[in-house]
Amino acid sequence: MTALRLGVVNYLNALPLWEALRNEPGIELIPDVPSKLAAQLAEGTLDAGLLPAIEYFRAQDVVIAPGVCIGCFGPVKSVRLFHRVPVGKILTLASDPGSRTSNVLAQVLLADHYNIRPQLTTGNGTVDNPIPIGADAAVVIGDPALIALERSTTPSIDMGEAWREMTGLPFVFAAWLVRRGSATAALFATLKKAADKGLGRIDQSAQDYGPKLGLDAGNVADYLRSNIRFTLGERELEGLAGFGRRAARLGLAPERRVETAQGLF
Repeated sequence: MTALRLGVVNYLNALPLWEALRNEPGIELIPDVPSKLAAQLAEGTLDAGLLPAIEYFRAQDVVIAPGVCIGCFGPVKSVRLFHRVPVGKILTLASDPGSRTSNVLAQVLLADHYNIRPQLTTGNGTVDNPIPIGADAAVVIGDPALIALERSTTPSIDMGEAWREMTGLPFVFAAWLVRRGSATAALFATLKKAADKGLGRIDQSAQDYGPKLGLDAGNVADYLRSNIRFTLGERELEGLAGFGRRAARLGLAPERRVETAQGLF
């Protein structure tokens, strides 16, 4: 039997959802950054992936696996908009080359809350100076954002908190997106079982990976428990739908109704 190819990211907030799949029979894990995994899904080289939520709206032949996600309701800590000028005066925004959803979220927040549409630029900052030369602000996600939050004196906005203040809803950054031809009840059960196992060993994961990034294991465990929401429920789906509508109004994604694959089986 050909193994299912599942794309995964190595960020701390994703590990609880996929680490237990390492030795799962019939599954091949493909690690990469979110933007590259999204491209592989679009090319048809992945069967599924823990992928940026915005790709659900862009890839019409995928379904959302029910029950699990990477989201937040309030401060997320690891998705930030660093800025060197007052937010309302941002003219140039450096996108995170590894991101898809958070780059769109930054544009949605700036357009809908501050009524600005900055010019997008590329470039890489550092954890000490996260904004590239020539940009007024930068999107930084994942482990680099956590490290920059500790090391950098550059002011930043927590985009999870900004979304909740604007909408009163949770935000979904990533979910298991599965090609329709690979969507089975057995696969969804496997993904849910892996998540349950991973969420039961958060302390061990924090001890294993936190120090490698120069982060305190206790702070990492608290981040995974307090800042990240791993359950994809009705409120999360409502937040995702609202995000999709706002992105569509800005021409950043096609319109699409949000629903999980729960009803397929």
